[in-house]
Amino acid sequence: MAYNPYCFDDSDWAILLDSIQTSQCLPILGAGAAYGAVPLGGQLAEELAKKFGYPMSDRNNLIRVSQYAALKFSGNFVKNYVIGQWFTNLPMPAKTPIAEPHEVLAELPLPIYLTTNYDDFMTNALHDNHRHPFQEMCRWNYQTQNRTSILDNPATVLNPANPIVFHLHGHAPRATANLQEKNQCLASLVLTEDDYLSLHVALERPHVIPQQIRDALVGSSLLIIGYSMADTTFRALYKGLLSAAGLTNLNTGFVVMPAPRSDSPEQTLSIQEYWETYFDALGMRVYWGDARTFSAELLQKYKAL
Repeated sequence: MAYNPYCFDDSDWAILLDSIQTSQCLPILGAGAAYGAVPLGGQLAEELAKKFGYPMSDRNNLIRVSQYAALKFSGNFVKNYVIGQWFTNLPMPAKTPIAEPHEVLAELPLPIYLTTNYDDFMTNALHDNHRHPFQEMCRWNYQTQNRTSILDNPATVLNPANPIVFHLHGHAPRATANLQEKNQCLASLVLTEDDYLSLHVALERPHVIPQQIRDALVGSSLLIIGYSMADTTFRALYKGLLSAAGLTNLNTGFVVMPAPRSDSPEQTLSIQEYWETYFDALGMRVYWGDARTFSAELLQKYKAL
């Protein structure tokens, strides 16, 4: 069997495009959506391992490296360092030579965008597309739980003109933020192993994921972009979101993943088939390719409607 790096068929595209047209598509963005503009988890882990003298062999595991650094120094110290080094005054990702995922998603008539990234790229892209987004963070710990949100009002209706960008793993404080805002943003960041465990527990509480987001998880097709096959944090997040929404599985969903690499076409195909089986059990179809390649094809098909 020949290896096919792109495996959305006509029916997959038809379902995805219909969910977009009816505003029932819910994107979830990971670090790969901003590849080149911010470091991937493995790259960030290597830098932190060098900085903080991480002694173990898994130096590309960001969760474990940051946990070590937080225990050696403090969680806030490490988060301040990460934000200061890599997430301050970030320019938007380059729009060329191929479609930029945030810019493409900002053209779609969607009311909610979820992201596990700390950056403002999705919010900025929506502003650039003459939309008026709200930006909210997941209030998963005691430092953030008293933060006000437009989603506190159950009557709040989200729409494509005024969408929500919801940061599941927190977002970096802006340079113009006051001290309280900066402290809340810093506390919202999910970085260390303890943070991920605490978030997973917190997602069981109904207020942590607002009702409007939970309703969207039930009624929308997920479009997951920017994660890798080895990304256990995504799988934990996926399970947590299902639990928060009161679901055991999804009816439809789509995941964009980098094509697997190996020493032979046969091994590559075997890896591809394994992950397709895994995601098929979750009710999801896989597009094998990078975020920009997918975004270019999506934009082309959407504009052709």
